[in-house]
Amino acid sequence: MRIAVLDVPTGIRPAASRARIAALAVLLVATTAACGGRAAPDDLPADPDTLVLRVAEYPSSPRPGGRGQVPRFSLYGGGRVVVPAGDGDAMRTAREYRLSPADYRDLLDRAYGAGLDRAGDINEQSQTDSAQLTITLATPDGARTTRVTASEAGGGDRARINAFVSSLPATPPDASAYRPSAVALLAIDGVGDAGAVRAWPLGPLSQGTSTRQGLCTVTREAVPLGRTSQDRSRWRSDDKIFAVVARPLLPDERTCLDLDR
Repeated sequence: MRIAVLDVPTGIRPAASRARIAALAVLLVATTAACGGRAAPDDLPADPDTLVLRVAEYPSSPRPGGRGQVPRFSLYGGGRVVVPAGDGDAMRTAREYRLSPADYRDLLDRAYGAGLDRAGDINEQSQTDSAQLTITLATPDGARTTRVTASEAGGGDRARINAFVSSLPATPPDASAYRPSAVALLAIDGVGDAGAVRAWPLGPLSQGTSTRQGLCTVTREAVPLGRTSQDRSRWRSDDKIFAVVARPLLPDERTCLDLDR
């Protein structure tokens, strides 16, 4: 933990000086207790493609068109941040911006203070169909993941985690469009036609890699999903009807299996 050294101004009487030092000590102890006495390491990652912190929410039973959402918040080395730009279209998009060095460190200090450097599962047995909040923090000892079921239930450890998530930085209005090197096509079969069904123009969807999000294919080709509602993205491939969404691969992702981390 980094502790600032405070100089006592000259010209202050000894008694007043002692009182002021005592007050500052109380403040320091209170601050330390509030953050659990924990802080991020002095050396923070600088590589803008290295994942440092990710916050994601996964519904228990997502609709076919609701899969493949961009994680709520992804922080990379040097303070690079990638966030969703909207989730109603079949072609997911994202925006990115950069935190100042001070804000970068403050956010990670708060993550450590919230105990996110220790993996944990916070379950609610009575909420079997609730969404799961997943927070992954990269530490010097490896990635640590905290999973919270029914985070909206609040109380106890949930309150601590929710307070941290609520404090995540707001996306600035001048955030730029995130431009991925590739996208992951996610296909789910066994769905209704939900309107018009079009012939899929790229490779067979059924040959994709099986992931929790659906059959996945990474492509660098242009995909025909622009301005298509996620609930009406229906395509025929190999004589089957698929719901298809496309999600940009984030800087730390290279393959379909990275989506299941």
